[in-house]
Amino acid sequence: MIKMGLIGAGTMGDMYARAFTQYHDSQMVAVCDLNEKLAREVAKRHGIDKVYTSYDKMLAECPLDAVTVATPDFVHRAPVIACLGAGKHVLCEKPMALTVEDCLAMVDAVHKSGKQLMINFGNRQRPISYKLQQQMAENELGPIEYIYMRLNEKRTKTDTLAWADKTSPLWFLISHVTDYVRWIVGSEIVEVYGVSYTGYLKKAKKLDTPDTTVFLVKFENGARATLESSWVLPETYPRVVDVKLDILGEQGMIQVDFYEQGFQTFFEAAVDHPLDMGVPNFTGQTTGWWYNSCYYFVDCLEKGRHPVPDERDGLAVVETLVAMDQSLKQGKNVTVEHHKV
Repeated sequence: MIKMGLIGAGTMGDMYARAFTQYHDSQMVAVCDLNEKLAREVAKRHGIDKVYTSYDKMLAECPLDAVTVATPDFVHRAPVIACLGAGKHVLCEKPMALTVEDCLAMVDAVHKSGKQLMINFGNRQRPISYKLQQQMAENELGPIEYIYMRLNEKRTKTDTLAWADKTSPLWFLISHVTDYVRWIVGSEIVEVYGVSYTGYLKKAKKLDTPDTTVFLVKFENGARATLESSWVLPETYPRVVDVKLDILGEQGMIQVDFYEQGFQTFFEAAVDHPLDMGVPNFTGQTTGWWYNSCYYFVDCLEKGRHPVPDERDGLAVVETLVAMDQSLKQGKNVTVEHHKV
């Protein structure tokens, strides 16, 4: 039984609390958030006994095996390093951080602690991803020539983020896509060129963030890709997210619609069916690819396996995102600087 702690009691923190409370091999012991009221609400909702506003105190007092860090993207470094320093394994929300410097500090903490750090790019745990990885391993496509992947969300997404002014499609969405394509291709991205469009969010919500970002990328093995993310799909769009993937090889092609699950309704207005993140099964427990990613982390700890994506994957993604950000600002191709760790 893996005893879990949680740092960050926001939207994602609440989901982590549900995941680790209901999983048979984990026990949610404590919740920590600077907002004590929010932490107590999450604890009460999921039957968690201990509530803290200081993670240092939680780490000192609670007999934890691992901690989930579900704070906003820009404050991952300190709690992750504190948890590793206290001898706890860590499951960290994506992206690992917003700077390469922060990532390298976290990598160093992993090496010093000897503990595991997994970055929760949960799309790897979609059932369709296992099938896709199997086909890639069988090399039926031959050498990969080109990949197109998009991850888009509706304009209402920014309403759910208290820190929407501190992120963008690059960090919030392209981070997922970047991890996924480098995992599928099995090669690092070495060069990027990006463009963006700023319009609706700045006009309607006073958010100084692009609506849409698109990147052309080159992999070390020669493959090319287009990566696209937008978070201004209309509110009437009948999906929570829009995720699609095309892979073109010398011997064939694979197309994947990650969201299509054969369940659609048509009434006077568009209807969301949030089947993508999880649905309740016959026991009332929530299941789905994101929950599977949490359970995979616990299973690895229970069985002494190394969970991935790990700190090296997290660092490689952030190195790529930093180069993408530079390309948007400079309007030119940027070479990705990868560190050996």
